[in-house]
Amino acid sequence: MRCSNFAGGLRHSPWIGVFAAVNDESAFLHSTPEGGGTPFQFSPHPMSLTATRRLVQISEHTFIRPITTKSSSPLDSRSRSFYRHFLPIQTRWSDNDQYGHVNNSVFYHYIDTAVNNYLIDRCDLQPLSTTSPIGLVVTSSANFFKPMSFPAVIEAGLAVTKIGKSSVTYKVGIFERGSQQASVVGGFTHVFVEPKHRKPVPQLPSAMKAGMESILVEETD
Repeated sequence: MRCSNFAGGLRHSPWIGVFAAVNDESAFLHSTPEGGGTPFQFSPHPMSLTATRRLVQISEHTFIRPITTKSSSPLDSRSRSFYRHFLPIQTRWSDNDQYGHVNNSVFYHYIDTAVNNYLIDRCDLQPLSTTSPIGLVVTSSANFFKPMSFPAVIEAGLAVTKIGKSSVTYKVGIFERGSQQASVVGGFTHVFVEPKHRKPVPQLPSAMKAGMESILVEETD
């Protein structure tokens, strides 16, 4: 890793005296290059010490400081605890492809099913209505971490991560039954439109929005 190589470079650098004595306020900083050679001196001139400290700050904050990854977040979207609603779905014989696992395209059917089942059941979505708003997908994505195969029963976890005036973004985690880590994490964004002319609604109906807010999660990954 770049971090360890950089640190190793400091240990073997002829300039190690600069970093080792950065807080030394004595009149002179003496250092000898590793392997011998002529000693060199640094004056305690304010500019010299300031520049030296800055080099150490750069090394600490750019290279040495531990990196916080998404997976370390308590709201990691692969974690079961991220989701607020779950729907069991039985995989089908036809879901498997020639490689013996559920084909990646099939997971989008599971994601679609999880979202729309919730919207119909909890948010008063009426897909065949000629007057009530309907949701059109404008973007979608999925990340695949672990294969799954028929006859597994999956649990689709659902959360809403953003609610706008007419748009809603969902996150769906696909879990093997009982698993704490999602095999697939995906989702999409709906823009709700009036069904006849397909123009975005000025605001979401109150009943629909209330159902969405009940599974709203502040995404940090």
